[in-house]
Amino acid sequence: VITDAEGRYIDVNPAACHLLGRSREELLGQTITDFFALDQEFLKNWQNIQTNQCFRGESCLQSADGTLHEVEYATTTHFLPHRHLSVLRDITQRKQAEAKIRSLNEQLEQHVLERTRQLEHANQELRREIQERQRTETALHESEAHHQEILNNLSELVCCFLLDGTLTFVNRAYCQYFNKSSQELIGRSFFDLLPLSEWATLHQQIAT
Repeated sequence: VITDAEGRYIDVNPAACHLLGRSREELLGQTITDFFALDQEFLKNWQNIQTNQCFRGESCLQSADGTLHEVEYATTTHFLPHRHLSVLRDITQRKQAEAKIRSLNEQLEQHVLERTRQLEHANQELRREIQERQRTETALHESEAHHQEILNNLSELVCCFLLDGTLTFVNRAYCQYFNKSSQELIGRSFFDLLPLSEWATLHQQIAT
């Protein structure tokens, strides 16, 4: 579009007519203020039109049917004496796409934040369960050590073994009786330490 110093349209091309929704005859003589929602930056540039050779920006215009369009403009002042050339490009779809992308990014960020909170909560629960399990295992080991100490202080022979006779625990009196260490006894068969004459009886007792 071509305007004079007061912003009146002197000439427009078909693309501008299509964008503004009016014929060339309807547009000639009208001013930019009839269509543009002028922002402060645009007004400042236009007021300084005598000194600015060119300026660019974005603004919003309203076509004849009331539709609002986001436009990008580039204005060259005094390309002819007292005549100013402006090139307009409709960027409404681009702006809508950018807004949609921003919205999707915000949604994604919210999803990431929510997922991060969920993972942090899950990690806290996992750490709590691990700590609880460690406390339980520590208490169990302490209890086992306490019981073993009690059994080791007994003067009677005490042992634990599996159904096949494999020893899993022997107390101090048991080791002293057989004159062997606990490492030598644990894992051996209980029956190896007994006379053969008692094997059958002991097998029967274990079976019942």
